[in-house]
Amino acid sequence: MSQANDDSIGSLHDLYKDIKNILNDVDWIAETDEETLLIEFTHYEKRDDLPKGDNAEAKKFQIAKKYYGGIFYLLACGKQKPVDFIWIAESKYLDSRIRSYYRESMTKWLPYKLQERGEINSNLIRHFRIFSVDDWNNEYPQFPLKRIEIPTNIEGGLSDES
Repeated sequence: MSQANDDSIGSLHDLYKDIKNILNDVDWIAETDEETLLIEFTHYEKRDDLPKGDNAEAKKFQIAKKYYGGIFYLLACGKQKPVDFIWIAESKYLDSRIRSYYRESMTKWLPYKLQERGEINSNLIRHFRIFSVDDWNNEYPQFPLKRIEIPTNIEGGLSDES
């Protein structure tokens, strides 16, 4: 059985905000029979929105920090399933080659080496993957994501009718 953890949608963010700490939250936590998924979502509408140079490193580091806030929460709650960290980076300007580069360059910030140490008795991370929305929907059809159009008025804001 698969389920999305409703607590992850708002309350983890609210919890971390309320206790005024340095932890960052992921956008969603989902659980299947075999694994727990820590999921971060980013959408880049324009090519200029894509992080470049130092901004790209800062953005990737910020995404990696969200993993640590999520794993801290899971460990504090006593969760024992293997953990996959997934970044859904959606843009028509990101292809599989760029996503693969991002994944390889971000792996250094995740605790793969730490969990190999003898004194660490938890599997902190099993996989880190970066998906498009279509890739996500193919891999996890039980948690579908759908694109929606947000109506805007002529001035570019939300219309009163939406």
